[in-house]
Amino acid sequence: MALGPGTFTILKEIELCQATGRRYNYLGYWIKECPSMAYKDRFEPYEVLERYVEADEEPVWQEPLAGP
Repeated sequence: MALGPGTFTILKEIELCQATGRRYNYLGYWIKECPSMAYKDRFEPYEVLERYVEADEEPVWQEPLAGP
């Protein structure tokens, strides 16, 4: 299977996280409707920012709703 640059990069980031004992990897923002970002949807589990917050507020993350 040929990997695009985004998928390749994420796989390398996961390897680095595992090698350095990190529990999480932030893939950056993702826009579901953007075809060039579709590769990010293949990496689970993931969380979605509930809403944007002010700089002094704690962000709230939630698991995405399951699809049909």
